[in-house]
Amino acid sequence: MLQRETQSTELAPRKTRAMRRRIVWGLLTFTLIPFVGGVYVVGAWLFGVDVLHLDARAAGTAPLLLHIFGSFVFCGLGAFQIASGLGYGGRPWHRKLGWIAWTGGALSATSGLWITLGLPISPETQGGVLYVTRAVVSLAMLFLMFQAIWSGQSRDYLAHGRAMLRTYALAQAASTQAWISLVWGIVLPIPLEGTVRDVMMLSAWLLNAAIAEWVIAKWMRPSHGLRPLQS
Repeated sequence: MLQRETQSTELAPRKTRAMRRRIVWGLLTFTLIPFVGGVYVVGAWLFGVDVLHLDARAAGTAPLLLHIFGSFVFCGLGAFQIASGLGYGGRPWHRKLGWIAWTGGALSATSGLWITLGLPISPETQGGVLYVTRAVVSLAMLFLMFQAIWSGQSRDYLAHGRAMLRTYALAQAASTQAWISLVWGIVLPIPLEGTVRDVMMLSAWLLNAAIAEWVIAKWMRPSHGLRPLQS
């Protein structure tokens, strides 16, 4: 009996580490397409090349570069934060990385709002549906991030985790849109532009939000706490 209990104790940390690795690498892989695209845009800008040809959203504009950098930081570090926040190890690093990730997320949301409201973007690039959606998403991210700070200061860590997970889901919509666009281009002959593109991008935000709510309902309830392996 003692040997069996010892083996079970030894296996638990292994399962925790394995699950944490799967979450982290899964999210990082999911972010791969926009990451490569962002690196390409920034690299081209450094050599003075406008690779986007999208009105004021050309590669040399400050808000776009800030948006790319902030999104990289938030979505990259956020993968580790999600694994830690769900209870899959890494707790000592959670707060230390959290402020850096939070800053990246705030930069991403603020610059996204700047791009949407402050730059003249043609209707061919952004329709009315996409314009409103981007503005609402940016404001929602900022609201959720400040809610997360308030909850953390109040030691309501469950509410803190929920708010940050919802923020991360909204931020990762760019990855969802990139993967949908890739599959769309391979499978469907219909051009992804105009209203069709706007609806697709809106659907990506809705899909990510729905997944976040599913994770919250399944693993982030008060009865479960923040450690699903022990539930």
